[in-house]
Amino acid sequence: MFCFCGCREYYFSEENLLRDFFLRRKMDSEGYLPINLIATFHRVQALSTDYEVVIDAIKDSEVLELNDFKVCLRMYGTSKHYVCFWT
Repeated sequence: MFCFCGCREYYFSEENLLRDFFLRRKMDSEGYLPINLIATFHRVQALSTDYEVVIDAIKDSEVLELNDFKVCLRMYGTSKHYVCFWT
């Protein structure tokens, strides 16, 4: 089973989001990030390159949430605070 836990803890940690302007600029106004972007990250690809496996792991997460179309994800209740509105 694919475990997204370590990647989640790294990419969506407060420590990382405070300094990761690339990731923050990719967030939409609600704090969501495209799953296809997350799937390209080296730590995620090292675990699985199967897009559906990544989605299933996110669905099982108690910390991350998918939008209604299952194409974007965000951390429950916190990521919106890190959205950057400049490019």
